[in-house]
Amino acid sequence: MFQIGIMGSISFLNVNTGIIAGGPGSIFIQTYDGGSTWIQRNTIYEMGKVQYIDSMLIYATGSYGVMKSTNGGVSWFLIDTSNFYLNFRSLNFINKDTGTVVGLHGLIKTTTDGGAVWTTRIIGFPIQLGDSTLFDVQYVNDQTIYACGIGGIVVKTTNGGISWIYKPSGSGSTLPALYFSDANTGSVVGYPYIGRTTNGGNSWISQQYPPNPSQEPLRDINFVNSLTGYIAGFNGTILYTSNGGFTWVKHISSELPMIFNLFQNYPNPFNPSTKIKFAIPTSPSKMERGTEGEEKVTLTIYDVLGREVATLVNEKLQPGTYEVEWPAPSGNASDFPSGVYFYKLETGDFSQTKKMVLMK
Repeated sequence: MFQIGIMGSISFLNVNTGIIAGGPGSIFIQTYDGGSTWIQRNTIYEMGKVQYIDSMLIYATGSYGVMKSTNGGVSWFLIDTSNFYLNFRSLNFINKDTGTVVGLHGLIKTTTDGGAVWTTRIIGFPIQLGDSTLFDVQYVNDQTIYACGIGGIVVKTTNGGISWIYKPSGSGSTLPALYFSDANTGSVVGYPYIGRTTNGGNSWISQQYPPNPSQEPLRDINFVNSLTGYIAGFNGTILYTSNGGFTWVKHISSELPMIFNLFQNYPNPFNPSTKIKFAIPTSPSKMERGTEGEEKVTLTIYDVLGREVATLVNEKLQPGTYEVEWPAPSGNASDFPSGVYFYKLETGDFSQTKKMVLMK
């Protein structure tokens, strides 16, 4: 067990090789066997964001500037200290030579030669924004880059960082992380906020509710492929999507249930909203074959006459325990009259219905 404080960044080159870094302190850990064992290393610089490029080349931000390792993390040297007092918050490299770093007060710097020369870019933020600190940056391709930060800031370049366009997310919250699957489709997360765009940031759809009913701040977002993604937040909050971020559900347990289960809603009776928890299992035979797989799941609300009034889940989900809220806080409970309602969980070979009461 390593006593190394809060680990703020993680980067894996492949399923075996990874690095986790953070502060306080100048300690980080590496694994070469998929996390079974870890090696503790030290630098003279406190590390922030890290990114593997190949087995030997790693870039990182730190308390004194931008750092680089060419021997797999054994030793590091600074490649830019000119603005270290502005505290570089994040970086992203699209290849071994071309990368961007962002930080306090809207700082953006780009390099095309592996950090030998850096160019500072000027961002034309609206004056009313005040502080314009940026917390995350991502290349979509060699020309299109996005960054996000404090006060709901999102900026975009389509010419490799030469000029940047302000693309407000519509949120006033801090945005610590973003992820774009292509030049048009992406999500940002915040305190608490999920925003999604399908037109390159020209407009944003707020997805703050219902996946985050507890209002926990959200810290990071990542996708393992074009459809499957995760959001991590405070107090163990994990949100999951299997449709590219179109909808999210709260993944509240990593333990794999052995049976389907639709839990009684809580509270019940309720006003104005209630939480519904359900479990999607994996079978022993699938576990033996290592094919837990996804299940197509629907969770539907019906009124006392059997009429469908809401669909809360309609997607494929990995085995696990999930929770949704109805009516969602972003909706309006007055849209539904007091009375008895039924919620029904269905998969290919399972169906269960329970009753709940809305009282006003």
